[in-house]
Amino acid sequence: MRPYPSSRSACQPAAAASGDDLSPLRERVENERLHLDEPTEPPEGTELDLVVDDDGDDLTDPEGQALHQALLTSSSSAEAGRSRPASALIDELRRRR
Repeated sequence: MRPYPSSRSACQPAAAASGDDLSPLRERVENERLHLDEPTEPPEGTELDLVVDDDGDDLTDPEGQALHQALLTSSSSAEAGRSRPASALIDELRRRR
């Protein structure tokens, strides 16, 4: 298991956003039908958001850790008010050409 958050996702219960602890589910398509490969017992009426699972990224663990740290740093800077509009950054990059 990678020591940083994975970009992979499977079928995630909509209830997870509300704090319920339901694990992601994996399904496969067979004869144009979805088939659940894992036993599960979500509560009656649970709605699931299905998303296509990709193969993740091709980052090594050190690259993934560096990316994760950069994202945390960026998020902390933005929360502290150290940010600027994307348009200002784009203008600056254009002037450098």
